Amino acid sequence: MAHEEITTADGEIVQQQHYSSGLATLNRGEVEMQLDAAHKYPRSIAAFRSEATSLATLSKEVASACIYALPRGGKTLTGPSVRLAEICASAYGNLQYGARVVDVTDTEVVAQGVAWDMQKNVRVTIEARRRITDKYGKRFNDDMITMTGSAAMSIALRNAVFRVVPRAYIDLVYVKAKETAVGDAKTLST
Repeated sequence: MAHEEITTADGEIVQQQHYSSGLATLNRGEVEMQLDAAHKYPRSIAAFRSEATSLATLSKEVASACIYALPRGGKTLTGPSVRLAEICASAYGNLQYGARVVDVTDTEVVAQGVAWDMQKNVRVTIEARRRITDKYGKRFNDDMITMTGSAAMSIALRNAVFRVVPRAYIDLVYVKAKETAVGDAKTLST
């Protein structure tokens, strides 16, 4: 515990105690242990591909959850979903990841996703913003704001993981999940 002397405007000397040094030491120790473990037990890309593909293609339902489909402008946008990001992050190993809401304004919720490859020491933080007003400008109720915050966290988490885990690896797993969810090239059009 550190002490600091502060002189007030009337000349009185006051001592303040700082408790943060113990927490900082604990956090630093945890990170150092994770970095040491990441270097002691490096990931295997072959094991990652096998585990991620196995999980993503476990069933048609799981494979379908690995793909998002979003109607926009008369078209449907598709891509790898947060479920695929979670599978890949878990299988990749030596990776810390998470998301949180960092701000709620009058019109939007802001979430932050982070992914940190402890083995390569690559860390990415991404923000995602989601509107919390309807088309008339009326603010959502508290439950809808909470749901929108969860959606923003999912988007931020997905984007952070997909920036740290090489996209070439993600795409290999995504293709297999897509084949399981919708079939091969012959049945894809249906």
